[in-house]
Amino acid sequence: MNDGIAFEATVERWLRKSRGAGFTERRTRQRGRVARHGHECDVHATVISDAWRWWAMVTIFWAIACIVFGFTDLDGAVIGTGVAGLLSLGAVVLVFLDPRHVWVECKSGEGSVTREMVWKLVMQVEDVRELVGAQWRPNEAWLVSRAPFDVDALAFARERRVRCFVEQRGDIREVV
Repeated sequence: MNDGIAFEATVERWLRKSRGAGFTERRTRQRGRVARHGHECDVHATVISDAWRWWAMVTIFWAIACIVFGFTDLDGAVIGTGVAGLLSLGAVVLVFLDPRHVWVECKSGEGSVTREMVWKLVMQVEDVRELVGAQWRPNEAWLVSRAPFDVDALAFARERRVRCFVEQRGDIREVV
């Protein structure tokens, strides 16, 4: 197995263990509006963040309380509370049924990550987002590298909302 494939497997394990990815797949091709043959996504992951999980748990408890106590009286305001509880519960279900799709690009090369590499990822992600009827659309783009990022690459990534991560001594951390 070459170094790039091994690094992709490492990133996939990290996504599942540390980032709460419920589903991951490596080296999937995704068609774009322009690229009919498709772009290769190193790792596609569906992620529900910890903040969403906490929000969901609090909302579920609140919704149950609204439903239980809201429908006990025939007063209109109290029934409204029960309806609000049901709507909140529905919102929680939607969050878990439609998680964020993350396009993860892995760079295991020796040289630093350049602005051109970030630009290429941004163009691929935008092309896939523009395709009507795509299997999935990336909500976020992440770039994980073993090498450091150039200053221009980080500035461009921040501007285009690409999250950047670096592997150092076996640990993957976000570059801020």
